[in-house]
Amino acid sequence: MADTSRAKPRNPIAKLARSLAKRLRRAREGGDERRFLNQARGIVHVGANSGQEAPSYARLGVPVFWIEPLPDVFAVLQERISSHPLQTAVRALVSDSDGAEVDFHVAGESSSMFAFAEHKKLWPEIDASGVVRLTTSRLDTLMQAHGLSSPPYDALVIDTQGAELLVLQGAGDRLAGFERIVAEAADFEAYRGATNVDELTAFLAGHGFRLQHKASMASLKGVGTYYNLYFRRSH
Repeated sequence: MADTSRAKPRNPIAKLARSLAKRLRRAREGGDERRFLNQARGIVHVGANSGQEAPSYARLGVPVFWIEPLPDVFAVLQERISSHPLQTAVRALVSDSDGAEVDFHVAGESSSMFAFAEHKKLWPEIDASGVVRLTTSRLDTLMQAHGLSSPPYDALVIDTQGAELLVLQGAGDRLAGFERIVAEAADFEAYRGATNVDELTAFLAGHGFRLQHKASMASLKGVGTYYNLYFRRSH
């Protein structure tokens, strides 16, 4: 998703100042996703898309389990991770129940179990291309079926465009094995019926996780902000 928060300045000095300000903000927030995960022993990534993060994960030298629901996108994912022996993938739609049939809205990297609401205000160029019928699986069911234990899989990345809370609810007792969680969420209704920042933070606080920092991905005055959220287990 593109950052639509403001136009890039043309003045090279202003551009440099903006770049430095962005680096300082990231330093305060604790860095980007790769840096946040550099102590992970293994990663479960729900909502893989085509596995754009595969090279960064490979540099961490840890096993990665990708989950992606769409067949054509899954084929690209498999090709991308084929050169990374520690990375495997399964095609599934993760939610809070097994065996439920749902409409899945196809829109590239913005594909979701939920239809667009105010998402179009931040990304007007993105359109849903259709709806497919998919069957859901719980995360704990998938982890058990594929022999994944935590540890070593102690980091969870969720990029499911509004279904993040459903994924967490479907983790069941497996949630206790994770130390770090990265998730996307908005503070407005980007998708109809989707979870938001406050709901996600409250749920994870009830399971022993603290919101360590949040990084703005895109923002629009009068609408709201889309964030990457970084959670750590409290000890």
